[in-house]
Amino acid sequence: MIVGAIAVVGSGLCVYGAVVWRRRERWWTEAPLIPIAEASDGKLIRVTGQAVSSGRVGPLPGARAAAIWRVDIFESNNKSSYSNKSHHHIRHSEGGLAIADGSGATAMLDSLAVNLLLAAQRDVVTLRANGAPTPELEAVCQQLGLSLHSDMDGWSAEAREVVVAPGTIVHAVGRTRRVTGNTVWLTRTHDTLESCFAVQNPQAVFAPRSKLTVAGAVLFVIGLALILLGGLNG
Repeated sequence: MIVGAIAVVGSGLCVYGAVVWRRRERWWTEAPLIPIAEASDGKLIRVTGQAVSSGRVGPLPGARAAAIWRVDIFESNNKSSYSNKSHHHIRHSEGGLAIADGSGATAMLDSLAVNLLLAAQRDVVTLRANGAPTPELEAVCQQLGLSLHSDMDGWSAEAREVVVAPGTIVHAVGRTRRVTGNTVWLTRTHDTLESCFAVQNPQAVFAPRSKLTVAGAVLFVIGLALILLGGLNG
């Protein structure tokens, strides 16, 4: 019965995910595709253009220039008292993702306020450490304002950097928060995070919904059957 209950909970999570993707599909369909220069304040719009270089690079050694970058730092400790415990730190580049479509204006998406559903290109540099932090990893954490855990028994860590390269074709949906000169800021609608997002392949907005729906239905049936079977055997 416990396994059945877990399966039912899993089905609920799948259904929730499917609803999120359905909302994205609706916003994508409703948002008109317009040149960025023609955007007016307070409107839900869809834009397509190239990611613009931020002129900065990420903190990992050897990182290349990026339109936007993200660093993930994973920590784990294999001591029995810390089994299955891990720590995951995320830091984004400052500013946001800039998109230009040749209309003379640029759309800006705040990296902390939108969903970047991009097939980010992983930098060739990945830092790993076992037992104790390396000087390179400590320097990266210091730059990002992060503190590693001091208990080193069985400790390990990995830092990964993903970037969106300049020139990457990006499709974005969001509501114009303000239009300042040649810059249009896109943000979420009614404080709903899923309503502002950027993708490389528009079909990625819709594809997971059907898979999540099917998975949710299968898990629900299996979970319900296991619960009923457990009840009969009990």
